[in-house]
Amino acid sequence: MLDYKKVVDYALSQVRTAEDPLGSNNQKYGAMLDQIPWYLYREGTKEWIHQVNGHDWCTQAVDAFFISTYGIDTARKMLFRPTYNNYGAVVKHAFNYFKAAGKGFKKSEYSPKPGDVIYFENSLGLSHTGLVVAVTDTKVTTVEGNSGKNCWYVAKSTYDKNYYKIYGYGHPDYGEEPPKPDDYDGYKVGDLY
Repeated sequence: MLDYKKVVDYALSQVRTAEDPLGSNNQKYGAMLDQIPWYLYREGTKEWIHQVNGHDWCTQAVDAFFISTYGIDTARKMLFRPTYNNYGAVVKHAFNYFKAAGKGFKKSEYSPKPGDVIYFENSLGLSHTGLVVAVTDTKVTTVEGNSGKNCWYVAKSTYDKNYYKIYGYGHPDYGEEPPKPDDYDGYKVGDLY
């Protein structure tokens, strides 16, 4: 089982990371993704890496948090991304990969957990994303790239769970299994009677 705390800790360590130069959308997450086969495309015999640095980068940051923590192959499985033609650099596509895997939920259908990916909407549809790092009965705390003052930073934010701009959540595949109790009403697992 993968530990969600590792990606949460990594994301928290990135708070206050900024674009360089400010206002350019150039940042280290996009630069990293442009060097690895994450947004890898294939058409016939032609393959290329779709370049993302310099564009809105909230999804780039979330992807980079998982890749930096777990490695590219494990991150791909956790986020339900295909090896080729990964359209996840766009917020709606990243959510749709979760949804297709049965792990993407509207906020009314799901109670978020630390390590989940949060999705926000505006009048045009899904518009922003981040990583859930803490949850209470009424609040959700996130780390989001392309956020903070002028959307130039990685920022930590807290919202009411019912905040109208929260669309929903994607639950990565951390490999959870139901706990296996060793005792059922006084009987040990494996006992016949």
